[in-house]
Amino acid sequence: MEVFTDFVDEHEDCAVNYIGKPLFPIFGTDATYLCIVGDWEEKTPSPIFYVSEIIETNHSFVSLASMMLTAAESLQANAIDFSKGYAEWDDEKCSPIYLKYNSNILELSVKALKQHLLIAEPDSVAEEKAKNTFECDIHILDWKRRNLSSRQLDSEIVEPLIIALEDEDKRVRNLTRWGLEELEYKFE
Repeated sequence: MEVFTDFVDEHEDCAVNYIGKPLFPIFGTDATYLCIVGDWEEKTPSPIFYVSEIIETNHSFVSLASMMLTAAESLQANAIDFSKGYAEWDDEKCSPIYLKYNSNILELSVKALKQHLLIAEPDSVAEEKAKNTFECDIHILDWKRRNLSSRQLDSEIVEPLIIALEDEDKRVRNLTRWGLEELEYKFE
């Protein structure tokens, strides 16, 4: 509860939020937090967000359940090492596990991008934050992809990007095209 006040800013453009809804920290270290969305939709699990000390955000897990399943299976696979006093994840072992439980992470990312851009003024801080969050989501997914044996993401994972190529908003089309290029997705 003490940390939550740091997430609220009198200048709304700088506040840490998800489509105008506050993020509430549930796990954290000195400089980073995992947060859920406050005032989320009923009967729908809240996505889990990573928030850094510089107020950078990205989608981390599709839900608290997926986060716990990812962690539990990663522990069983000896993919997390705690010997240094903190969790060190073996990306090669964790990436397939992560994608198993968070395969629709891009669906959340595209949905958030569209909703953020819908309410953001062109060339505003809010628009820039929406783009940065989306780009960060793509970079993290690209990192996971690089640790997979096939290096090609399943078509179901990138399907939200492919669908968004037809979006009426040119900003969404451009960003999703960029995302597919970053992920080196090859259309079959």
